[in-house]
Amino acid sequence: MIDDIKLFSDNVKAMHWNEIQFKYYYGITDKLQAQFPTEIEQLRSKLQSMSKPGTRAWKQWQFIFEDIFQPLNRIHFENGLPKELLGIGLGFKLYRALIEHLKYACSEANATDAAKRIWDKLFSDNTLICYKFSTGQYLAISQQSTITERKKIYDTWENSMRGQLNANNATLVSNQKIHNLSQYK
Repeated sequence: MIDDIKLFSDNVKAMHWNEIQFKYYYGITDKLQAQFPTEIEQLRSKLQSMSKPGTRAWKQWQFIFEDIFQPLNRIHFENGLPKELLGIGLGFKLYRALIEHLKYACSEANATDAAKRIWDKLFSDNTLICYKFSTGQYLAISQQSTITERKKIYDTWENSMRGQLNANNATLVSNQKIHNLSQYK
């Protein structure tokens, strides 16, 4: 098993985020399961089968995102990542691929420390349009979205948090130096 985990880890490190696809988990439209390139997917399945079905360890090898709050695409891993895979960049790749798949995603201020580190890395990715409130909420939008889609996404996100943000005198920053925030006002 240790050799398989190392091989999985090495393959994931070499994989680009855009090689990850998503499918609905048993047709449930608010749960998306990551699908890796064939060799990695076969290893994932083998490693999952080594855990007792139904346990947290078994579920962690499914790589399921749960989309809790529509229409915001507030995402998180339903069961977290297997501890053997922490620190190899898989979380970032999964979040980045999912943002591209959904066109956007956001976080809440109460995200886990691991999720906050991923969101900080996403904010540094200049291939995404990202916003961050000083209170800890993030929004990441794919540049593949249209200006009209971006406006709707931004307005929905900002409106959903307006009460919390005003109460905390939150400030907004963007990762795009030339991005004009006023185009969304």
